[in-house]
Amino acid sequence: MDNKFNGIFANDSSSATLVLDRVRLENNGEAGIHLRINTGGTINATVRDSVSARNGGTGVFAAGGGGGAIHGLIVRSAIVNNFAGISSQGSGATVRLGNSTVTGNGTGLHAADSGVLESYGTNKVDGNGTDGAPTSTIAMK
Repeated sequence: MDNKFNGIFANDSSSATLVLDRVRLENNGEAGIHLRINTGGTINATVRDSVSARNGGTGVFAAGGGGGAIHGLIVRSAIVNNFAGISSQGSGATVRLGNSTVTGNGTGLHAADSGVLESYGTNKVDGNGTDGAPTSTIAMK
């Protein structure tokens, strides 16, 4: 909370696994959670039962590129009142979202430059400046 830059930042690791359970990321100057790959690394991140709120940047930001991969899963979490809610940008960046709320952000959902933002179809995305949309919906199994 209340960091000048990012709440949690994972960057260019050959292999990183994050499991964030019941974590509150609030009032950070930039992103609540920032995952970035510029080289051939892999980041696997799971966010469950958590809150990313009132951050100056994006609630959850995944930035891929350089042959690396980001596999993010956000479940039963609230991404609220940030400059942007969830953003997946660049090749290799994939974020999946289920049973979560994205509201009160400048932009709710944003995918760009080959980034993937998939929804399980069980989310509440409403009340953002621009709600945005997932790139695809995953069928329930």
